[in-house]
This record gives sequence, structure tokens and C-alpha cells, in this order.
Amino acid sequence: MSKWGEKEAKKAVRPLPTKDKLLKAGELAKLAGVLVSTVRFYTKLGMLSADGYTPGKYNLYARDKALKRLQRIEGLKRRRLTLDEIVATLGVREVR
Repeated sequence: MSKWGEKEAKKAVRPLPTKDKLLKAGELAKLAGVLVSTVRFYTKLGMLSADGYTPGKYNLYARDKALKRLQRIEGLKRRRLTLDEIVATLGVREVR
């Protein structure tokens, strides 16, 4: 038995299923192969949206949804679209 006792152990939150897992910006960046600053920049521009927040106010991203969005953005970058063209393609209202 842990030092926290049985009551606290019962209160432990189960992790979400993998497909619905929420990731912090650093975890998402690592999976997507981009910099954390890239994830934050895209979020600031509205190209990527947070799906929740930690108690410490860190953005949380739904794993599958955010990875698909980042892959789409990176694909558009490889096609040499400008940032404005990517924003228009994604249908994002600019936040800048």
C-alpha cells in the first residue's frame, strides 16, 4: 500500500484511451517532429486549437486531431504555400 492510502488510490484518474489522449505542447511537438515553439505559434495564429487546459493553464491537444492538423500544415509548407495561403486554405480567421 502506498503512503497515500487506499482512498487516494481509488481517486486516481484513469488515463484516456490512446485515440482521445490529451497532450501538452511539448509531447505533441515531439510526436509530430516539430519544435514546441511551432505548436505554440500555430496555436497563437488559430491554425491549431487547444482542446483543454491543465490546472496550471497549459494547453492540451487531442492527440489524433492535432497530429492530423499539424501534418496538414506541414504538407502545405512542403508545397511552398505562404503562411497567409495556409491560413486561407485551413479556413482560419487570422488572429495576428
